[in-house]
Amino acid sequence: MKTRATGGPRLKPGLLRVAAGAGLLALFCEGVQANTSVELWPLLDLSAQYTDNLLLAPKAKSDEVATLVGGGSLALDNPRRHLTLDYLTDGQLYAEHANFDRLAKDHYLGLHDEEALAETSKLSISDTFIDGEAVFGQALIGPSGLNLQLGEALLQRNYQTNSFDSRLHQGLGPLLFADFDLHQNTFATSTGNSSLSANQGAYASLYYRLGGRLWAGAGYDFEDFRFSSQPRSDSCEPYLTLRSDLTQQIRLAAQAGPLVSASPAGTSTDLGYAITASYRAKYWNFDLGSSRAPGMTAGFGGAGINQAVYATSFYRLTRRTGLYAYAGYSEVSGGGARTEIQSFGTGVERRLSRAVSLYTQYLWFRSATPGSRSALTNSIAAGAKLYARPWHWSWR
Repeated sequence: MKTRATGGPRLKPGLLRVAAGAGLLALFCEGVQANTSVELWPLLDLSAQYTDNLLLAPKAKSDEVATLVGGGSLALDNPRRHLTLDYLTDGQLYAEHANFDRLAKDHYLGLHDEEALAETSKLSISDTFIDGEAVFGQALIGPSGLNLQLGEALLQRNYQTNSFDSRLHQGLGPLLFADFDLHQNTFATSTGNSSLSANQGAYASLYYRLGGRLWAGAGYDFEDFRFSSQPRSDSCEPYLTLRSDLTQQIRLAAQAGPLVSASPAGTSTDLGYAITASYRAKYWNFDLGSSRAPGMTAGFGGAGINQAVYATSFYRLTRRTGLYAYAGYSEVSGGGARTEIQSFGTGVERRLSRAVSLYTQYLWFRSATPGSRSALTNSIAAGAKLYARPWHWSWR
């Protein structure tokens, strides 16, 4: 879905929902073939939440909210493909602000597809569409914390956002492999002055095995930004990259290069980079990352530079109990504006059976823009989730 540059045709935000749903359904139906297992099951999450800032605004309003998030998940499996399609909506009841009560006005669509095209080719596709408001966005935050899509969404009272990514991994022999990626992110808000923003881009990387578990490579990234009320802009970044699997549990990756941005205001050069580290063990998972890359300025207002750092961890206390925590900081600057997004969360989940689990979690979220007061929220939630899988079909 593309928006226009100034002076071009403009697409209505409501079309995002139709395009996302049609595309996801077509991709799912295409995957049904022989030796395929298909499962359909409900998704339910009933929670009670207290928040001291309902609208994530400088003038805070606190309330207790009963939230039911419900929907379904459809999964397709065969020897060459694993595909899932999720849909969620919600109902909210407010103890002190009954005028905020809502039912089936928020929507989430998520697709994840992993398939082996050949012995040396793997394709992954993901698409996430959200149409909702801040409380629904908070309900979607899980153990992995806030990604940029959710972080930008929480800054708006009402929003529509879609994030699409497709990645091809191609083996070229024992010493070479290549990664190719196409992606698009759209963000629309009707709060105040309506705006529609889009970022589409692509990158390609070629890796060579230096020896052992160490790979080195080079790549090129191009990003295009378009807005309903701002001139378009673009950026490009040639980069060098390193990747190392130090052990079976530890992986490190880094890339860096000159970041060149062009807009009607002129051309600028900066440093772009991305660094990630991950650890996987029987009882503990940990991820740490930092990056400096082009991005939309908090989902609206123009293109800019997004500098971010994050950490997530998960520890299995017992066979049925897990503890998680996450923290993140993002600074998006451009067009003379700068927005800071900070978050921290922690929670514990206890699985009672294969179908039911209980959880409690805490979220701290802060956004700040120079020249205006910062918005801060503390939110505590406790609830139960249903994972039952009662329906199953197989094609042979």
